[in-house]
Order: sequence, then C-alpha cells, then structure tokens
Amino acid sequence: MTTPAWAPDFTTLPVVYAGFEQLRQLDQIQPLAGASAGHYFMSAGGTAITDPSAGVASVINSTASGVEITFPFSLSAIWSVAPRSTGLGSRTDLIAEFLAFFNATPGQGVQVPAPELHRTELSPKPNAFNPTTTVRFTARTGSTGWVRVFNLRGELVRTLHNGVFQVQEFAWDGVDDHEASVASGVYIDQARAGGKTHGVNLALVK
Repeated sequence: MTTPAWAPDFTTLPVVYAGFEQLRQLDQIQPLAGASAGHYFMSAGGTAITDPSAGVASVINSTASGVEITFPFSLSAIWSVAPRSTGLGSRTDLIAEFLAFFNATPGQGVQVPAPELHRTELSPKPNAFNPTTTVRFTARTGSTGWVRVFNLRGELVRTLHNGVFQVQEFAWDGVDDHEASVASGVYIDQARAGGKTHGVNLALVK
C-alpha cells in the first residue's frame, strides 16, 4: 500500500496481508462522506491504485477530538518490505509510525498494570445443611449483581444480595423473603456478576 501525497512520508513501505490467510486476499474499505483515503493499494506494477471503486487500505477521518485512522486488518498480518535500522519487529515499527502520524512518541502514555486474573466461583458450605449455610461467591469487589435462592419450580425463595459486591460470603438460614421457614429439599442458589450467571444446588435437611 502507499500513502497519498498529503500524508506523512513513511521511510519504509509496510506490506499488508489480510482477509483469508491461505488466499492472501486484501480487505478493502470505502471512505464515507468527510473521510479521505489514508493508504492506497499497490498494483502489480508498483503504482498506487487510486480508483475509488477499487477501495482503499485505510481511511483517515477528522473528528472534533482529532484524527481517526482505520485499518480493516490485523497487525499480526503485517511485515516490512525492507529491514528497519531499529532492529524492532515490523508491527512495532508500524505502531511507531502510527504514533508519529498523531505527533506522539512511544513512552508518552501512562503505564498501567495488567488486570489481575480473577476467577469467579460459587460454593456453599456446609451442603447439605441445617439450619444455616454460607454461600461464598467470589465476585470482583465493586462489581454489581445478585445472589438468590430458587426452588426447583424456578420460583424466587430468598434474595441474599442485590447490588454492589463488597463482601463474598452470604448466609442463608432456610427462610424465604417473608421470613417464613421453607421445607426440607433441594434448592438452587444462583449468583450473577459480570454478565454471567452461576448456579449450584443446596440441600436443606431438617
């Protein structure tokens, strides 16, 4: 691909593979009203294909907050025609060129730690129980959701939590939301947080 004359002068030419990997077909997009071509595709003869019906490799769009550049392919499918003097990989060099396009340099951003690995689990102890069990639900602190007990007909029996999770343990003493004792049997404890619902059976034995 190549850049229009008004675009920054990239010192080396990236080569892009996209679409179906085995066929090496290039994806193309069309600039909408107000946007311009950012990168054209190259013909077999080495000239830029500027025919609008042929599509372009990237689109430049000015917005109120700055400039947006859109590439319809993955950076994992990019390599460089020529070796770079930096010794970095082609994808790293291309990101540096993107940053230069926006008048930024690597290292200007604020470093943030990677998100902590979090596993969500739902477990009651003891189970079976009489008269009380403690339901442990390891939702991330500050997330929103609920912990509820249902009977086998799917009817709500007891809401143990609804709202922001600040603790991970919720006690159930075998009563419903009207403070009436429920019968012995199997119940379903469900908990929801982060868009996912977890469930486990509870056995109340009197």
